[in-house]
Amino acid sequence: MASLFTTYRPTEWSQLIGHSKLKLAIQRMKKRGSLGGRAFIISGASGIGKSTSAYLVAQDVCDPDNIVEINATVVTPKMVQDWAKTQGQLLIGSKPGRAIIINECHKMRTDCVTLLLEVLEDVKGHVVWIFTTQGHGKQMGLFDDDDSGALESRCVKFALKATDYRIHFAKHAMAIAEKEDLGGAVFQKYLDAADKTECNLRAMLSMVEAGEFLAGESNEVGMAELMELAGV
Repeated sequence: MASLFTTYRPTEWSQLIGHSKLKLAIQRMKKRGSLGGRAFIISGASGIGKSTSAYLVAQDVCDPDNIVEINATVVTPKMVQDWAKTQGQLLIGSKPGRAIIINECHKMRTDCVTLLLEVLEDVKGHVVWIFTTQGHGKQMGLFDDDDSGALESRCVKFALKATDYRIHFAKHAMAIAEKEDLGGAVFQKYLDAADKTECNLRAMLSMVEAGEFLAGESNEVGMAELMELAGV
């Protein structure tokens, strides 16, 4: 069985919690046509919607089978060259584009960053590149590389902050907990969880699955319950 975070992962922009500036900007881009022909950098803390946002952008351009998702630590210059060679090709599917999602992109090798400078100069209209990272905002730049600014300038950048939407995240976690019969706690407890995790929805839903919001939760287990658990 899938985790609650996976089960309730948004499949359309209206389901994404918070991040109104990102959603408004994407909506206006789509009014002018596809989201293809661009590169994006989506940064922010863990569990607040970076990967989900990347997938929502990608699905505007191509079918799920044509999405490449990879961690930056394993990206090689040959991979970048191969992706560049196939940029002009339309793939099979109702949306014959291609999306390349590179996670934790601040860990990318210098030679890969250098190659991407040329690749991102001319992104085809049916292709989208999306970089996600928790490392944005460091003084050294997104990439620990002399080409950092040059690569970033080729991208549309979104820095996500979930704490601006703590009430929304708490309400969302509470609604899921109630739906899954794992709720019952007062709303303040969900707000406390949002603050504790910095609105990491993945962490909050893990707490839901662990039964931390069940009504009547007690740290003490009665004798009758112990006997039941022991099969007596």
